[in-house]
Amino acid sequence: MDNIVEKVKEEMIQISNDKMKITSYDDWNSHIKLVYENAHKLAGERNADIEIVDLAAILHDVARVMEYGTVEEHNIYGAEVAEKILKKYNYPEERIEKVKKCVYNHIDNPKSSVEEEIIADADVLAHFDNLSMLYWIAMGKKKLNCDDSKEFVKKKLEFDYNKLSEYGKEKFKDRYAGIMETLFGSF
Repeated sequence: MDNIVEKVKEEMIQISNDKMKITSYDDWNSHIKLVYENAHKLAGERNADIEIVDLAAILHDVARVMEYGTVEEHNIYGAEVAEKILKKYNYPEERIEKVKKCVYNHIDNPKSSVEEEIIADADVLAHFDNLSMLYWIAMGKKKLNCDDSKEFVKKKLEFDYNKLSEYGKEKFKDRYAGIMETLFGSF
């Protein structure tokens, strides 16, 4: 595929850099890169299609970053944008559909493949990897005070952990418990 993953990664980094000029938030380094790294590792562990996982991880939030459609439906709009990007590189239609399903189902929808589970799990893990992002959302974007920010982050982490696949819950339960213990004294 002439290294489709690298081409799409370069395009997503550019999209992120363009947005960062306006918002000062680095979507690539603060979130998407972490999703990509976690997803790639999980794909190897779970014998998944690594190329599909890599592409879906890179593109899972493309609509949110581009501010295309609503944030609440960024998965729906993201699947559309992912298709356009992949078609530009003449990526096979049946593989585009797999990437689109991963992007579409990365939030609350039921998962029908290991690749879809991996993208959803990797999205959660990126929140575990970058706790400061959650506090930035609470304090910077939502303008919450310290106590309310702490409660927001706690609920977000609890919600995220409960979204993990059964595989993810088992694999990352100690990590989750450690984060909760460190930040909140218990869980």
